[in-house]
Formats: sequence, C-alpha cells, structure tokens
Amino acid sequence: MSRVRLVGCVLLLSLSSASYGVKPADPLAEWNFDEGRGAVARDQVSGKDSGALHGPAWIKRGDGFALELDGLDDHFKADHPEISGPVALEFWIKPTGLSYGEPHLVGRSMSSFTFTYYPHHEKVNWYVGQGGNHVRGHVKLAQWNHVVGTWDGEHIGLWINGKRVDYRKTKEKTYEPATFIAVGTDGRPELPDYKGAIDDIRLYAHVPPDDEIRARFWQRAVEYGYDARWLERVKVTGYEYFQRRQVVVEADYRLLPPLAEDARIEVEL
Repeated sequence: MSRVRLVGCVLLLSLSSASYGVKPADPLAEWNFDEGRGAVARDQVSGKDSGALHGPAWIKRGDGFALELDGLDDHFKADHPEISGPVALEFWIKPTGLSYGEPHLVGRSMSSFTFTYYPHHEKVNWYVGQGGNHVRGHVKLAQWNHVVGTWDGEHIGLWINGKRVDYRKTKEKTYEPATFIAVGTDGRPELPDYKGAIDDIRLYAHVPPDDEIRARFWQRAVEYGYDARWLERVKVTGYEYFQRRQVVVEADYRLLPPLAEDARIEVEL
C-alpha cells in the first residue's frame, strides 16, 4: 500500500497591524501586584496604596508577582476615582480549583459592573447594570487567561485572549456609580469564593479600541506562559486514513492575530 505523508506547510497570511506596536491608552486605575509582599497594593496610575489584601498570597509570575486566592475567604479591595459612564475592566486570571455556585471574581456588583466565574463550566460572566445584562465566555483551568469586559451604553462585550467572544446590545443604559473594586467575596462566608490567581487589573473610563484590546494580549502572552511559536504560526496536524487514501489536515490558528480577509493556508503533500 502506498503511503501518504504530510511533509510541510506554507502559511500565506497578512497579520493585522494591531497585533504589535499599539500604544495603549492610560487606564483610570491599575494594580499590577508587583510589590511581592505586604498587605497593600499600589495603584500604578495615582501612585497611591489604594488596595488592601485580606488573605491572598503573593506568588511569583515571570519578573513580577500576582495574587493567589485560596477559595475560602481571601479577598482584595481597592479604591479608585468614581466611574459611571463607559467602562472596561481588564485582567489576567488563572483558575486553579472548582467551587460551588458562581463566585464573585472582580468588580463592584451586578448593579454596577462585575465579573463572576462559573467553575464547573469554566466560564466568566461580565455584568453591567443588573443580573440580566451580561455576556459570557470560556476560560481554561490551570492556565492564564486574558479577559476584558466592555460597556459603552449601547453595547456590552467580552474579550478573551485577544478575541471578542460575545458582543450584544446592552439592556441597561446606566449602572450604579462605582468608587472601588473587589476581588473575591468580603465577609460573606455563605457565598462561594474564587480559587486561583489574578494579575494586572486595569480599569478604564472608556472602551479601548478593538486593536488595542487585541494588542494587550499578544504583547504579553509569552509572559503568561503562551508558546511564542503559535502566536505567529499555524499549528498543522495531519491525520492519515490509508484505507480511504485520504489525509485530513487540521490547522489551528486560534492564537494568531486577526487575519486579512484574503488570507489562506496552503499545505503541501
């Protein structure tokens, strides 16, 4: 029987200029948790020690640090300038354990804006204004995920790892003004708690352009454990079916920046 082998591939594509080199606009507040010790975290925008840790552990992450919550009673709370208009909330998370219910992840509240985490479905929910106004998307357990929620009074959206995964008309035109955000649940032992790590929380008083949100993931993905090869290449896997004299080729380009409309993949057999 003659054998057919996958011997190589050539990728022809045009990468979006947004993938690298985009200078992000300044956030309203940012906590990067690179202090590495102590009970407070500094807002990198105001320079104030505005965040208080209640139990989370400092963990090493690359050249800096992140926070790890134990899923029991750990939480973090930080003040920021009041916000009541367009909003975006960005962060990196690495869920490490399952819990019951829908733990509060990061934000203010459902009547304001907040994220929750469904551990058994490995999904995050982004709420603005009330519980019925939300979008959701899948995040991976035991892996760093880049998450951005947006709301501009007309639409509510969710981005995960540089891709917009949910976007729809908002049901709410306003939300309760916020002056602080919290990670985890404060003083409510009857409620479920998030178990895992969180890093680099950024709060915006505007919705960043799509190109900027994409760039925020691709510019830092390697720091958070993503294989640099697949940020610029297509992963090709060949499956040989000799009896049918067929070769099926799977091309995985999920980590690539958005491709041009006329981009194509060519595989040489």
